[in-house]
Amino acid sequence: FNARHERHGALIRRRFWSRRIPDDDYLLGAFRYAALNPVREGMCERAEDWYWSSFATSCGLAKTFPFVDATRVLSLLGSPPRTPAQALLPLVADGRNRHVA
Repeated sequence: FNARHERHGALIRRRFWSRRIPDDDYLLGAFRYAALNPVREGMCERAEDWYWSSFATSCGLAKTFPFVDATRVLSLLGSPPRTPAQALLPLVADGRNRHVA
């Protein structure tokens, strides 16, 4: 394939990468951005509806990904006794119509 199409390396090169999240605002933006990706792509209407996302688990609405720990994100959104859903659903809904992260 590479020789035929004059390409180098893997077919999908540099698709996945990482960088350090520099501050709390960036963390919240990245969390919102990731949760909203399936909504923006038209795969579901609400972030919590997408099965393959950990967002519903983070909200306490599902147990699909029991290893998910949203404690850090939740700690940035207010003090208890707010439930995870009360804290996270508005965060993501607020970013639904704008580009974040």
